[in-house]
Amino acid sequence: MKTKTKFLSATLAIVLFLILCLGNVGILYAEDVTLTHTGVISGAGASNYLDGASNVAVAGNYAYVTSFNDDALTIIDISDPANPTHAGVISGAGAPNYLDGASNVAVAGNYAYIASSYDDALTVIDISDPANPTHAGVISGAGAPNYLGGAYNVAVAGNYAYVASFNDDALTIFNIELPILAAGEDEELAPIRTHPMTASQIFVNDDNNFEFIFFWEYKDNNWVQIYDMDWNLVWEIDFKYGRPRFEADLPDGTYTVRTFHEGGKIIQEFVIGKPAASSE
Repeated sequence: MKTKTKFLSATLAIVLFLILCLGNVGILYAEDVTLTHTGVISGAGASNYLDGASNVAVAGNYAYVTSFNDDALTIIDISDPANPTHAGVISGAGAPNYLDGASNVAVAGNYAYIASSYDDALTVIDISDPANPTHAGVISGAGAPNYLGGAYNVAVAGNYAYVASFNDDALTIFNIELPILAAGEDEELAPIRTHPMTASQIFVNDDNNFEFIFFWEYKDNNWVQIYDMDWNLVWEIDFKYGRPRFEADLPDGTYTVRTFHEGGKIIQEFVIGKPAASSE
């Protein structure tokens, strides 16, 4: 009995020692990060529309907040973190905005993608003008074929949006088709860059034109130049923010493509080609 008591006492001492050590490790870990309040903006309904704020995405100088109860996407100017200010809002359950129960937001380029739980919808908002966000598109419907019942979360990567819907027990994937930029289209330039511009897909489409799809987060001045094999410039275009797609109507043959920004540094250089159509 005496030996057993000593063993239990020793075991208890070891356990207490480990608990104290692990506790101290946890305390030290917590002290590695210091959080201090910097700024805040709040308020349900007009003008901030943050009732039931459910999710936030940040891009550049703006925070994009979905509000579950206000059925809204609110855009906040965070250029001064100590003084965030209301920049713009779009709201409304059902048609046309389909933001009932706005639960989650992802931002890519000029667009915000919103999962709306009560509208069973994925809504796309044009945020090119933060003061005036506008409805750009929507897909909705619980059950087959869209399986957006209780759409709750959304992520965007490349040309696809991924939506998790808790009522439909589903992950649904949607192809994103952005407008194709016409050569020479006149739009306001605002050179703000965050990530390199890279070509993700290049193919010959049904019209026998080269079609380019890029993945990037630059803000304009994304130059693409195409040269023939004698280094004559045959095509040039300046991408606009959030529109990473264009067609080049060029004769059959082989070409060199270069992508760069106004600083002159070449980001990509590669060769494309299409064979001459068969005469048979």
